[in-house]
Amino acid sequence: MRVLVACEYSGIVRDCFASLGHDAMSCDLLPTESDGPHYQGNVIDIINLGWDLMIAHPPCTYLSVSGMHWTVRGLRDPQLTEDALNFVRSLMDAPIKRICIENPVSIISSRIRKSDQVIHPYQFGHDASKSTCLWLKNLPLLRPTQFVEPLGTWKDLDQKGVLITALLVGSIVEGVDYGTDDIELEIDQLDEEPEAFNKRFYAAVDEVEAQALSIWNDTHGCDVCQAHWVEEGFGDGTLDGAVPVWKDCPDCQGHGTVI
Repeated sequence: MRVLVACEYSGIVRDCFASLGHDAMSCDLLPTESDGPHYQGNVIDIINLGWDLMIAHPPCTYLSVSGMHWTVRGLRDPQLTEDALNFVRSLMDAPIKRICIENPVSIISSRIRKSDQVIHPYQFGHDASKSTCLWLKNLPLLRPTQFVEPLGTWKDLDQKGVLITALLVGSIVEGVDYGTDDIELEIDQLDEEPEAFNKRFYAAVDEVEAQALSIWNDTHGCDVCQAHWVEEGFGDGTLDGAVPVWKDCPDCQGHGTVI
């Protein structure tokens, strides 16, 4: 079976299929992290090459419900979400018999169609809870392989006698291999009122979001941004190999672009 793993550069899913004897290739804008068949570029370039199965992990930056507050608060261009949705539609409409598209809880469900299945890591041997949605075409639902009871909420942990002493707040940034600094919040479940902790938590979230936005602005400029910095005399228009966002850019409107 010819398998295309779209939006993957780790090679993990590709190599799993290859180990079972399938002709598998990964595809991403980034180079692969492990040796193996990989197309570096836009998956649309190769989507019509006669694949039997496609598994796609479209970037969730502009799709996930958890990140939509950036758009709602006017901190990024709504067109970025529309472009991301159109990319998902292109994947769903691909002339491939079997398709699986994976994403966290996102607006794909409200803007395109509801997911066919929602799975969690704890159904497959991992002590973690994270809603992961699957949109399927001519594929059966995944069957859990090993159930691990998740730790649950703080209330659940308290009832089990498990004491949490600290929480790390941080964020990754799409397109770069580093993220924000983690902020460690010490937790006193016994003496601190929930309202007091919530205030500290959301202050940490605001700090992390500000740092993430700063990283984005330092690294996610478009081609027009780069041309502007060159005209301004900043060498090739990059800073440590990345293009800063020009806030007055007429192309990306000062919001930058996905890399």
